[in-house]
Amino acid sequence: QNISLSNGNFQTFTIGANLTLTFTNWPTVTSGMSSIVVELKSDGVARTVVWSTENAGLIYKDSAFPTPFIVNAQEDPMYVEFWTYNQGATVFGKFLGTFS
Repeated sequence: QNISLSNGNFQTFTIGANLTLTFTNWPTVTSGMSSIVVELKSDGVARTVVWSTENAGLIYKDSAFPTPFIVNAQEDPMYVEFWTYNQGATVFGKFLGTFS
């Protein structure tokens, strides 16, 4: 499943199967960075999400980032933020938490 940055910098997903979410269409940045916040809920079953970015870019995650990344709540969304300064060649991920 692709997450196209051309669809905005906040996107929400209900995960219905184990899957890979791939970031695509990072905008060209002449100065600064591009970022996105992703909201995730499950369909009521624990689901594993793998993160990737187009062009085999690297994703570095903060120490609080769940590994494996399991989405298991229908009601309490999980939030993650990702950003890049070089169109997705290097992406940084931060786990913001589960909110209820």
